[in-house]
Amino acid sequence: MQQRKKGEPSVLVLFGATGDLARKKLLPALLQLHTKGIYTKMPIICIGKRDITLTQFFTLVNLPKTKTLTSFKKRILYHSLDLALPNPDAFCKLLKQTANKHKSKGKRIFYFSLSPNLYQKALAFLETIPCLQDKEQQCVFEKPFGTNLTSAKQLNKAIKKLFHEKNIYRVDHYLGKELVQNILVLRFVNPLFANIWDRRFIDHVQITLSETIGVQERGEYYDATGAAKDMVQNHMLQLLALTAMEPPKSFDVDAVRDKKVQVLRQIGNVKTEDVVLGQYTKGVVDKKKVKGYRQETNVAKTSSTETFIALKTMVKTQRFRGVPFYLKTGKRLNEAYAEINVVLKKSKLRAKQNLTPQQNIVSIRISPDQGIAVLFNAKPPETTQIYQPVTMEFCYPCEFGAKTPEAYETLFEEIFLENQAHFTRWDGVKASWRFTDKLTTLIKMKRPATYKAGTSGPRQSDKLLQRDGRVWYTVKRKVVL
Repeated sequence: MQQRKKGEPSVLVLFGATGDLARKKLLPALLQLHTKGIYTKMPIICIGKRDITLTQFFTLVNLPKTKTLTSFKKRILYHSLDLALPNPDAFCKLLKQTANKHKSKGKRIFYFSLSPNLYQKALAFLETIPCLQDKEQQCVFEKPFGTNLTSAKQLNKAIKKLFHEKNIYRVDHYLGKELVQNILVLRFVNPLFANIWDRRFIDHVQITLSETIGVQERGEYYDATGAAKDMVQNHMLQLLALTAMEPPKSFDVDAVRDKKVQVLRQIGNVKTEDVVLGQYTKGVVDKKKVKGYRQETNVAKTSSTETFIALKTMVKTQRFRGVPFYLKTGKRLNEAYAEINVVLKKSKLRAKQNLTPQQNIVSIRISPDQGIAVLFNAKPPETTQIYQPVTMEFCYPCEFGAKTPEAYETLFEEIFLENQAHFTRWDGVKASWRFTDKLTTLIKMKRPATYKAGTSGPRQSDKLLQRDGRVWYTVKRKVVL
C-alpha cells in the first residue's frame, strides 16, 4: 500500500449494513484497520431496513472479539431506513450531528452494499438530500455493476448526477488480493518473465476460480444471475486483463487501467462449441452431504441457471495472437482455489525413451496458498530417467508474513487514500459487459449439464481442452499453509 497521506474522511455511510457481505467482510475489515491504528476516528453510520437498536445490531453482525472491539463500537451508529419511505431531512440532520459529535471533517463516503436492484432507489434518495449537493463526496459500489450493458449505463448515468468519476469506486474485491496486485510486478519488473510473456513462448493460459461453497443465502440473486455474470464478467475478465495487457508507461493509476481496458476491448467472441455449462446436483463436499442447486432456498425447482462455466476465448492483440485463454469457474466443486496457469510451449527435444518433457508452467496461486510456482524439468539422481517435472516456489506468507491484509482491508484503505488503482473504471466495466452480453446470449441457447457436488465439474469441460490436445492443470504446492 502507498504511504497514508490523505486526511481522514468525515464519515462512512454503509448501506446494507445488516447484509451478508457487510457482516462477513466489510465490518470485520474496518475493525481490523481500527486494530492496526488506521483511521480510528472516522464515524461509521450503518444503514439497514430493520428497525432495531444499536445493541441488537451488534448482536446481529457478531463482530470478531478483539481487544479493540469496544473502542471500535463507539464509532458506529445504526440508522433504520426504508428506501420506499425515506426521510431526507432526518438523514441530513444525522450526517451533520455525527460529523459535529466526532469533530470530523473531510469527504463523506457512501458505500452501497445492497442488492443491485436497490442501487437506483438509494441514489434517488441521496439526490433528495439538500446537504449532499456536492459531487466531491465519494461513493463505492459492490459488484455486479448492472445486470447487462444497458442497465450498467443507466446506473452509471444516475451515479454521475451525484458524483464525479474520480470519486466513484467500483469494487471487484479480487483486485484487492495481494497476489493479484503482484501480477504486474511479476510480469514487468522481472526480465525472467517479461521476456517470455508473449505468443512466441506461451502455448495457452488457464484461469480457474474453483469454489466448494454453494449459493448460500443468495439463491434468489444467483438464480437470476448465473456463473457468467457472477464471476466471468468481473473477477475472471480482470484477471485475464492483468495477464494479457501491454506494459504501461508507468504504474500510475490510469496508465495501468488504460492498458487493461485495451485488452478487454480485444477479447474475441466465444463460439457455441467453446462453452461448457454445468449445474450441481446433491453430493458430498468436505465430507458433508450437500443439496443440489435446485433444492437451494429461493431457487426455482426447474432452474436452468449455470453454476459452472468453462470457455475458450482469444485475445486479438499482437502479443497474444493465436494463444487461447481457457476460463473455468464453478460452485460446489471438489476444491476451493483461484489460480492462473501460464503454460509455455512444448520442448522440441525428445529423449531416447520417447518421453515428452512436461510443459513449463508459471502458476500464480491467488488463494488459498498464496504464491508463485514455476514448473520445469530436472534430471533425478541415480536413475536412467532423463527428466521429471519439479517445482520452484515463492510462498508469499512465508516471505512476507502470514498476516497479509485481507482484500477488503486493502480496498478500504485505498478508498480513504482516494487511490483508484484497484477499482474498475467505467470504460472497463462497459467493455466487460459488451463481452458478457454476447456470452449470455449464447448461454441462453444451451442447457447446463449436471455434475455432482464435490466433483471437478461436468466432464465436457475436460473435453474442451482435450480436443485441442491440452488438459487442465492444478500445480501442486510443496508449501501448504
